[in-house]
Amino acid sequence: MEQQLSDHFSETELRVAGQSPRVVGNAKFLCVQILEPVREMFGALIVDSGYRSPAHNEAVGGVHGSYHEYVGDECAADFRPVPTALTTLEQIFDWMRLESKLPFDHVILEHDKAGNPACIHVQAHVEQPNCRPRGAYLRSTGKANDTVECDCEQV
Repeated sequence: MEQQLSDHFSETELRVAGQSPRVVGNAKFLCVQILEPVREMFGALIVDSGYRSPAHNEAVGGVHGSYHEYVGDECAADFRPVPTALTTLEQIFDWMRLESKLPFDHVILEHDKAGNPACIHVQAHVEQPNCRPRGAYLRSTGKANDTVECDCEQV
């Protein structure tokens, strides 16, 4: 039976069904504290990637030490609005980094090979989430070497 992590996100969507209680707890934090507020502001979301085993992370070209592996208190998800949404990835990204005050560690607007926005990657720490520096970045999907830093809060 599918279990809900929050009102609108399930263990299956975040790919934590059958994982340890710690991994499920990290996913629940991510859903309740970050994904639900984004959904409330912009509407339904599609989670393209949540938890990844180290083998799966390597197979999909994820970076070594990715927060998608949910090690310790880390958690991450890649998401995008549903195709019928009236909002863009750029609008969600800008709200998250400049206005939201959500407890993320990093938010990244990832682009496909053609340079089009593809998804938003968000990562966080479950323990002391508001004590970490926040960063916002632009980069091509799967490439950590072409990352560009952006402002993270309005001045």
